[in-house]
Amino acid sequence: MHIGFLTPEFPPMLGGMAELARGLAAGLAAEDRVSVLCLPGHGIEGPWQLAGHVTGRRRDLKTLIAMERSEDPPDLWLGMNAGLVPLAPHLSRPFFAYFHGNDFTNPWLACGPPALEAIRRPYASKVRHALRRRSIAKALPSVIHTLTNSRQTADLIVDRLPAARQQVSVVHPGVGDVFFQEREPADPGPLEILTVTRLSSHTRRKNVDGVLRALALLGRDIDWRYTVVGDGDDRRRLEALAEKLELDDRVRFTGKVDLEGLLEAYRRAGLFVLASKATEQDVEGFGIVYIEAAASGVPSICSRAGGATDAVDEAHNGLLIEDSSPVAVAAGVRRFLEERGRFEAAAIRDYAEGFRWPRIAAQLRAVLVEHLPNSFT
Repeated sequence: MHIGFLTPEFPPMLGGMAELARGLAAGLAAEDRVSVLCLPGHGIEGPWQLAGHVTGRRRDLKTLIAMERSEDPPDLWLGMNAGLVPLAPHLSRPFFAYFHGNDFTNPWLACGPPALEAIRRPYASKVRHALRRRSIAKALPSVIHTLTNSRQTADLIVDRLPAARQQVSVVHPGVGDVFFQEREPADPGPLEILTVTRLSSHTRRKNVDGVLRALALLGRDIDWRYTVVGDGDDRRRLEALAEKLELDDRVRFTGKVDLEGLLEAYRRAGLFVLASKATEQDVEGFGIVYIEAAASGVPSICSRAGGATDAVDEAHNGLLIEDSSPVAVAAGVRRFLEERGRFEAAAIRDYAEGFRWPRIAAQLRAVLVEHLPNSFT
């Protein structure tokens, strides 16, 4: 099978959506031919073919239609972003769409009228997003099947696009083999708490400031150390908050680290915490970092907001807290310390086994084959 893999976000870009695209492309390429089209200037070599560019604009159609008319056309298109859906009505090959959550609630691909896209006045952003969502909804009937990264994202899509109710399948993100590692022996010293996230002012839903305030509530009666791995324009504000809360002697911001540095952070951690918030326009679609932590045998605490509840299971790899407030996060840490004995690293890694990329890619491929029209099989 020849798959036209359309993904604006792809390595060397960073982030969960880029890692998801890389993992799925590699997994599918183990059995099928995969032609990746990503943003101009991006893309890395791999078991796939880098076949062109895709930006979500109408000029993409020339490239895609040319591929369909070539001697070696793709059997199907897989669009890894809701903003690509408006391309579907103009293509002759079956189009599958993968939704992440924010790519629909707050679409950034320019699929609206060109005149509106060019406006930069304050009011234009909300209008653009509304019209982009309308463009996605209008084109959705041309999509053969819709895939999402979590049950929460599936519910969100069905709630806002009821016509999609019968054509949504959940295929979770996965985790690379490299994250399956033995954790360092438990230290009788402080509880090593870890967060891995992008420290961007545009993604404050990650709630690192809430975790800092929660740790301040714990006071000095619990011995802990907190490491934040990641960088961005919000880092300075968060460092200032840690200092204001008089936590800077126990909080460390590492900035961006390489893969070995990330693996070491997971090996040293005793608890992973990412208690995201969610709003109507900004949701946590899944959270690959919870599965990375699990693959390293590290239990997690997350809030019930968003799709992270598909990644963290209280019976296997962590605790769910009712909300993302500092009080709730602090209570979650206390509860973890009380129940710490039931979280065995080997059992947590076993849970993560179900998220290895080959298994996830096989699930995706099964959905594609099931819904691919007979004329293309």
